[in-house]
Amino acid sequence: MLFTGTRGVGKRAAAFRFAMACNCRTDESDPCGDCRACRKIASGNHPDVIHIKPTGTLIRIAQIRELYHTLAMRPYEASVRVVIISDAQMMNPEAGNALLKMLEEPPDRTVLILTADQASDLLPTIVSRCQRIRFRPISSPRLEEMLVEEEA
Repeated sequence: MLFTGTRGVGKRAAAFRFAMACNCRTDESDPCGDCRACRKIASGNHPDVIHIKPTGTLIRIAQIRELYHTLAMRPYEASVRVVIISDAQMMNPEAGNALLKMLEEPPDRTVLILTADQASDLLPTIVSRCQRIRFRPISSPRLEEMLVEEEA
């Protein structure tokens, strides 16, 4: 999946919430936030939720190669392993090309989520292999409505 939208709109938070939904131990449709899996994901300590982000200004090919090595092994405890690549537009061309094979044939029980400001900032071959989900800011009236609902 490719989550696109302006910086700060909630792409990364949604990706982690999706990881929780995939691995929550309750039978509810929304993640509970209280089970062991949800707590580990929320704290950034789940071994099967992998977060890749730029080191310095780029995501380098070494990070993608390390990801390949990690994904070659079975998940430790998750039902579904989730890889979140934040600011995917920061991949250098070598890293982007290395990621293509993984996007074409992801390992079993693995979901890859890339976040980027705009799809046009990524290699077209990467975008063509992703299901794209666009995030937009919430309008002020709707945000106000949601806050009032939450207070009640």
